[in-house]
Amino acid sequence: MKVMRCFFQSIIFAFFLFFSLSTFVLATNHTQTIGPSETGVKSYCGWCGDNCMRITPDTVCAAIAPPQGYSCVEENESCVVKKKHKESETCPLVPIEIPRCGPDEVIKPVYSSDNCLVDYKCVPTTVGTEVCPPIPPSNISCSQGQELTKVVNEKGCVVGYNCVPSTTEIVCPAVVPKKPTCTEGSVVPIFDEGCLIGYSCVPPSCRQETDSSGFVRVVCEAVQVCPEERQQEELKDICKAKGGDPVQFKDIRGCVYYDCRFEEKTIEIKPALISGNLSCPTDEENERVIEKCEAAGLSPSFVFERGCKIIKCSHPVEPVCRFPPESEINKVEGHCRSLGLPTIKAIDENGCIYFKCGETPTACPRDVPSEAYKKCKSLGGEMIVKMNEQGCITFSQCVFPGDVNYVRVEPVKEVPDTTVLLRLGLKLEQLKVELDKLSREAQEIAKYYASVNSLDEERFNKVATMFATAADKVNEIKNRIKNPTLSVDDVTEIKYSIRYLKEVTLRDILYVMLSNSEDVINSLERSKKISVKSSFEEIKQNTKDCGTDGFCFERAFRFCNPVTFKPEGTNGPVITIIGVEEGGCVVKAMLPENVGPPPGLIPGVNPPYEMICRFSDYALGYRGSNDFLNNCQGNMVKIMKEVKR
Repeated sequence: MKVMRCFFQSIIFAFFLFFSLSTFVLATNHTQTIGPSETGVKSYCGWCGDNCMRITPDTVCAAIAPPQGYSCVEENESCVVKKKHKESETCPLVPIEIPRCGPDEVIKPVYSSDNCLVDYKCVPTTVGTEVCPPIPPSNISCSQGQELTKVVNEKGCVVGYNCVPSTTEIVCPAVVPKKPTCTEGSVVPIFDEGCLIGYSCVPPSCRQETDSSGFVRVVCEAVQVCPEERQQEELKDICKAKGGDPVQFKDIRGCVYYDCRFEEKTIEIKPALISGNLSCPTDEENERVIEKCEAAGLSPSFVFERGCKIIKCSHPVEPVCRFPPESEINKVEGHCRSLGLPTIKAIDENGCIYFKCGETPTACPRDVPSEAYKKCKSLGGEMIVKMNEQGCITFSQCVFPGDVNYVRVEPVKEVPDTTVLLRLGLKLEQLKVELDKLSREAQEIAKYYASVNSLDEERFNKVATMFATAADKVNEIKNRIKNPTLSVDDVTEIKYSIRYLKEVTLRDILYVMLSNSEDVINSLERSKKISVKSSFEEIKQNTKDCGTDGFCFERAFRFCNPVTFKPEGTNGPVITIIGVEEGGCVVKAMLPENVGPPPGLIPGVNPPYEMICRFSDYALGYRGSNDFLNNCQGNMVKIMKEVKR
């Protein structure tokens, strides 16, 4: 358990380091309105000297103490002064012994009249009634010496599960805030190792699960929320009117978007496992595409596909969250110091981090707005929250897979000066060290789960290789920055690589590690059942069939999820992703004898036509046919190279 705690603390550090790095390198002109501020800058109601007013990072206030016994709060989008309640905001420190309940009973917290926890009691399990929803399934694997217990809300309804020691009694301190008043949804307690440490307002149609490492997972019914279809239709009409070709693509939710293509030569944008691109656009051709894109009133951006730098032309896509830059955080910290208050990280309605002054010297974030759960639900994700023993939120993230469609960078005008590059190099070195550490720790955790025959062995083996891939890529970027002849094109590709690591690789790692979605659990179970030595029938039964859908294959390749792919239908090769083995993703390919070359036509090549491929950097996605074949061994490699030639 101690190893797991340290591991997750390191993840939290790496997560914020990554966002700090990307903000430093990838500064854009995008802003996001995440508060009731007309300027689009994060704001909140607070004391400016002795005045109650709206505060932004640019607000300069006199160092005057605010009135004692009063607070500055927001009501109806205005800042008003309220008299503070005299009662304590937290409950007394009362050690509480958790009882041992029978198999058909669950532990229910008991509260006093002022909503303080005073005891626990065993109550019969209540399911299938108008009061309680059906008991959610359990996907939690407890460590050795622990047992699974049910977690209930204040009504006694089962809302999740938790791991507690199986041999010793548990004594919990009641160092928790009072139950909040949830305007929508229900109050659900948050447990850590069987002890109540806080509460959460969970919206309707959502359930909460708490795993053995203290992460609270809120799973909601998937509700697809896509951008307005009219906006996308307008983009398509503008593209056609300007002589472009509107190309449709879908994100991970199935939402439809359009890119306006102005290429002067045909570029294969669909996944082509064997053929790849015949040629890439020249710099002159890309410049002409940029001019046409801007003339159409659209935004040009660079992507790197199949080893080519390609222009995509569309409306800019705003990020879900924007991590505050250091300058903004420093201003907030300075203002909070002038008031004698701590600077705390808070969660807004989008589930995004922002910084503000705490209301008291010991204040900390204790709850996630219900709107954040809704936002996460609309993205098809799970809201993950980590609290410490004092009930303070230390980590909050909507976990969902990355989407390469959003990885784009604006054209670079000039190479940054040496000072900027030096600072970037130091940040990259710090990040590489942290990612290496996380990879090693994940390997140790995987070994433990292997010793108890847990499915999480597959999970953390995969996480370890993904962290290692990210570390190698960061090191590659760091070394590239040292090039004395660094060009504008190099900087563009460096920006793209950092954005890809942040928006795709890091999100993928968090998704694999923390999600208990059906997609993740099924892929882990399939990986555990097959290996490169498995028979054709075993592989067929335990892989998802992508058919000829190249996008299905490419997404599975990024996660090393077992799938079968036939890029040319029944008249071509069969590509099967097996899973993670020996630190890399293993892919097996075979070419049916009836569609392969006659035996001996290629010197030394005879049936069966097969090849085994191993990719240590699979988490970066599929990057072209040459990259694919260079990682393969077997007589089928010669056939594929002959076909390309």
